[in-house]
Amino acid sequence: MSLVQPLLPILQTTFGLARTPRFLECFLSLLTVPGADLKPIQRFPHFDGTAQSRLAVLLYLDATHDTGTAFYRQRSTGFETVDATRLDAYRASLESEVARHGLPAAGFVGKDSALFERIHGVSGRFNRMVIYRGNTLHCADIPEDFMPRNDPREGRLTLNLFLD
Repeated sequence: MSLVQPLLPILQTTFGLARTPRFLECFLSLLTVPGADLKPIQRFPHFDGTAQSRLAVLLYLDATHDTGTAFYRQRSTGFETVDATRLDAYRASLESEVARHGLPAAGFVGKDSALFERIHGVSGRFNRMVIYRGNTLHCADIPEDFMPRNDPREGRLTLNLFLD
């Protein structure tokens, strides 16, 4: 929590928080899977829960890769966020669109697709932090030619912290 302590007043103002957020979980993430090996569910933007109060804090820890984070809008619904009231509509629309267009090709999400429109991107730079609501549709922004590395000193490494 000390990582974001200096930012708490800004977070409360920016996100309209009624109270100081509390720590939920924190972990390190090292990207080790090539795009060609991603499971179908990993080829879509995702969200980290439906609670409006959940904040995702992402800190880029590697200095060697041109990666980042991208944010999306589901084309069929116009949703950029998925809360509890939208979850069923989001899921039904996604299933319908996958039946119509098929699963995305093997690989990282990338730019636009038939199902999702990319609406914003943040370049990952060493020690850069990005904070967003956890119910926002997003995914890692990974170049097509990215080669994962299993060594955290060489691979795409991020610290992922969640607040509520």
